[in-house]
Amino acid sequence: MALQSNLLSLQLITRNYASFRQRLPVFVELYDWWKRLRNRCCKESKKIFDGLLISFWWNIWLERNNRIFHRLQRSAIQVMQLVKDQIVSFSVCNW
Repeated sequence: MALQSNLLSLQLITRNYASFRQRLPVFVELYDWWKRLRNRCCKESKKIFDGLLISFWWNIWLERNNRIFHRLQRSAIQVMQLVKDQIVSFSVCNW
């Protein structure tokens, strides 16, 4: 029984890894895009640029989780408003 369970786990890991490998180029392209844009910023602006992108992606991730786990759905405008509100909050804190 334990051997069968281990084999099943190995199959799941292998399948998940294969699916991760297929999605990897998208991440690499996104990383390259982020790096190219970031290199255009002056040194002082890089932190702000990173913060804007992190806020944007973080709120999209939270929206994804709300849709999957809580079956709640906001409009794109509402999600962007959350991003704006978060950025304003950070700027008030001298982020």
